[in-house]
Amino acid sequence: GQFENTLASTLSGVVKMHNYNARVHNFKSARDASLSGNGINTNVYDTLLKEVNKHLDLLHRYVSLRKKILKLDDLQMWDMYVPLTGKPALS
Repeated sequence: GQFENTLASTLSGVVKMHNYNARVHNFKSARDASLSGNGINTNVYDTLLKEVNKHLDLLHRYVSLRKKILKLDDLQMWDMYVPLTGKPALS
């Protein structure tokens, strides 16, 4: 809690910087500017978000199943990389 205002101020500054840079380089938005660096069309990005959100229930099911198989009360991000078969993945 002690850094709440600092974090909020930092985030605000970063957002303003991205918006300024987008405006200076004649983009409609900071999102458009960010996507242009990789040549990604905003329609592709919007479709990706729509499809991911449409099937988010499958991700939740997968995470719940992984949590159950690993016998964990709380699944952390690093637990997503633990092999479920007990054998390390081949690289």
